[in-house]
Amino acid sequence: MNAPMSEQYRPYVMVRRTEEAPGVSTFFLRPASGEGPQFAAGQFVNISLPGHTEAKSYTISSAPQDKEFAVTIRAAGKFSTALLAHQAGDRLSLSEPLGYFCADEAAAPRLWLAGGIGVTPFMSMLRDSSAARPRTLLYYSNRTFSDAVFKEELQQLPIADPRFEVRHFITREPPPDGIIRGRIAEADLRSALQKLPNCQVYMCGSIGFVRDYWSLLKKLGVPEERLFTEAFF
Repeated sequence: MNAPMSEQYRPYVMVRRTEEAPGVSTFFLRPASGEGPQFAAGQFVNISLPGHTEAKSYTISSAPQDKEFAVTIRAAGKFSTALLAHQAGDRLSLSEPLGYFCADEAAAPRLWLAGGIGVTPFMSMLRDSSAARPRTLLYYSNRTFSDAVFKEELQQLPIADPRFEVRHFITREPPPDGIIRGRIAEADLRSALQKLPNCQVYMCGSIGFVRDYWSLLKKLGVPEERLFTEAFF
């Protein structure tokens, strides 16, 4: 997502960074002065860089209660590549948190569809200790298993909370045992909708990913008011 440079930006310092997968890193940030921002899990910030006329949007991957503010970034173009060259101690300019892709407080079950780095808002929602905990199923699609970020944390979550379940889909290589080969198919969606009647469906990924699954879910009879989307490019 690209954003205009017309809004107010605030300086942050990168405290540390972790490498999540090939070409994917999480930056842990704190404001250069003052308190950290308040935000809802699922929101994003715009980051500006010198020499770039447009800022770019990145979803917050930390929980609202965390002391450090985190964004997870995948190398995808000149802007992200330049951003990933930054190291601990560097300063970055961030907007205030923005966006409406936030989990409803209703007790309805949830089906989450994530494509690649589109898993980041769901990680913030899962890490939010103040959030409601309805039954939730995450379908997480990647080209290769090494591309999937937060694998270890996602593997442990169902043990700690049996209301959460994750299924990985790998499209470009034979996956490890227990992982599904191929895209999220219509049959998978039918199974999820039967398992989670009247669920709210959240989709985050590329424009094509979101467009295709929005259309398919509409075909399967899910009303628009239960479909929530966030797309990036």
